[in-house]
Amino acid sequence: MPVPPRPTQGRIHPADPLLFLGSCFSDNMGGKLKENLKMNVEINPFGTAYNPVSIARCLERLATGKQFVKEELGEHPQDGRWFR
Repeated sequence: MPVPPRPTQGRIHPADPLLFLGSCFSDNMGGKLKENLKMNVEINPFGTAYNPVSIARCLERLATGKQFVKEELGEHPQDGRWFR
């Protein structure tokens, strides 16, 4: 049986800041809003995450403001970029 869509109670406005966390879907949709509509979008600040536990860890890190320490990171040997 078809379920008709209902309008949401809240609306996203162009000036609202948005955070996209998750898979490549987040990368693509966030990118479209940022590039095409010039919305204030932050996309996967910790990199692409594919499972709920990784996303929860990202949210916890953002909510607590805990900074990364050198011991938590590795350095890519070819270009010197840091990764976790």
